[in-house]
Amino acid sequence: MSELYYYYTFNFLSFPIQDIPLEQPQVQPTSMSDLQKRILKSEAALSQKEEENTALREQLRQFEERWSEYDIKMKSMEETWQKQMSSLQVKCLPGYESPFTYCISKVF
Repeated sequence: MSELYYYYTFNFLSFPIQDIPLEQPQVQPTSMSDLQKRILKSEAALSQKEEENTALREQLRQFEERWSEYDIKMKSMEETWQKQMSSLQVKCLPGYESPFTYCISKVF
């Protein structure tokens, strides 16, 4: 029979409330080998999940890198578009004479 261990549960005044016996479980040899097999399977599954997580982290890093490049490209395109719009607005102002219009008026 196994040894009994007791521990005391204390209330807020630190007085013992009850004694609870704790037994150390006896492990049978067949269940020990089963437990070892389960441990090996769990370790293998953990290792596989860690490899999957590493691969997913790498994919995420690559996606973030591509997204950053895309974001930079889009900001550049937006800036170019804004400059073109500003230029068109200025050219549409009354009294604005473009170089093309100036050249045509001088020739004819």
